[in-house]
Amino acid sequence: MDHLERARADLRRASEQASGPVQTQLDSLQNGIGAEDERETAADGPDSTVDRIAEVAEKLDALSEELENAETRAAVESAVDHLREYLKAHPHGE
Repeated sequence: MDHLERARADLRRASEQASGPVQTQLDSLQNGIGAEDERETAADGPDSTVDRIAEVAEKLDALSEELENAETRAAVESAVDHLREYLKAHPHGE
């Protein structure tokens, strides 16, 4: 399982625990990671994939600060960690 898949799994777990607007945001960001994973697989612009993944990581990082549920926050923070690891390992990343 690669970093993007792990991040999506963490967000899926966080979304299952969340509700309302937070759940909607988590689902949207999870889908965004999946779209970028597919884009990279098809080799359509690795630089734009890296930029979008970095943007998702920033949004999740900001969202985690607003979460009150410790379990949900931990899952989101784990997802951010996986996205940052992806960026470090990617040739066009950090």
